[in-house]
Amino acid sequence: RSTLFPYTTLFRSLIPSNKNAGLVFDWQQGQGKALVAGDVKVIKVWNAATEVCTNDIPARSSSCITSLTSDQVAGQIFIAGFGDGCIRVFDQRQNPRTAMVKIWRDHKQWITNVHMQRGGVRELVSGSRNGEVKLWDLRNDQPVATINAMGTSGATLRSLSVHEHAPVLAVGTDKHEVRSFNVNGDPLGIYEPVSGMLRSKKTPIVATAYHPHRMLLAC
Repeated sequence: RSTLFPYTTLFRSLIPSNKNAGLVFDWQQGQGKALVAGDVKVIKVWNAATEVCTNDIPARSSSCITSLTSDQVAGQIFIAGFGDGCIRVFDQRQNPRTAMVKIWRDHKQWITNVHMQRGGVRELVSGSRNGEVKLWDLRNDQPVATINAMGTSGATLRSLSVHEHAPVLAVGTDKHEVRSFNVNGDPLGIYEPVSGMLRSKKTPIVATAYHPHRMLLAC
């Protein structure tokens, strides 16, 4: 049991499935709230100070939630990616039953990650396992741009990270590669984090993370 959130309550509501997303989490520093989801039909909003679940927002989908991201400025809007490729936008100010305010179905495969940039121009970026990376404007029904991050390599996109202040993003693949792009879709480079005898093409890059201010990437 965590001292902040009684996760045992959440875990009892997990939905059995052949492919699980596990626990999906997004922290809202400004409001002191945590968004928690995963293999469940609801997104739980926890207040860290009171250790109370303040809201249960229906996910409006039978698929698992694979990723969460939120507006860190106002903290009311958050976005969820789903296992069936859908992306849903929710507004916490609405009644939980009507909190879903937009849905996009442009992705056709499992959403690896969605990320709303906290600085810069606050881009919303999503990536699916087939290598499609899309940039979104919350006001529009269609993506602003689509990047084919895998090219013709046939690799699977296993991770997606976006720099918080610079217009760049990086993806990790199941072929032990990291590919970086700018938000215009221009490739910036392809490299392998480990080379030589330690390298293994069977080792996927499953996690990447940018430094919040510097142009450094961990993977």
